[in-house]
Amino acid sequence: MRVNKHNASIFLVGAVIALFFVFIVVAGFFPPDAGTESITDPQAQAMVESMSKMLWWMTVATVVLPIMMLLIIIAAYLFITEDRPTWFLQAAPSEKVKEATTPADILDLRYARGEITREQYMAMKTDMKSIKA
Repeated sequence: MRVNKHNASIFLVGAVIALFFVFIVVAGFFPPDAGTESITDPQAQAMVESMSKMLWWMTVATVVLPIMMLLIIIAAYLFITEDRPTWFLQAAPSEKVKEATTPADILDLRYARGEITREQYMAMKTDMKSIKA
């Protein structure tokens, strides 16, 4: 499986944005019941409800924000790195050009690049064979 790290990082940033909106919806639209029916003082009732909402936001943030930070860090890593495989995605090995190490490899590489003609290539190949023998 070949991984395009740029696309993976874009996907993770999108996941962070989606998770942020889920965080807002859960924390904003589904707060817990403060249970203030038994409190008769309106000022105390308002304070308990306010504290209950604050505790709810803090609880949701404690769960969601570390997940968001982890996704952002992974997205940054994928965006910055080039040919290193990641621990959770199996990246294909890089397709680097084989380096020429022997005279025959150098000759083949020069011919493949078009630096020499076929006649020159064949003549040099024959010369190399005659030197080896």
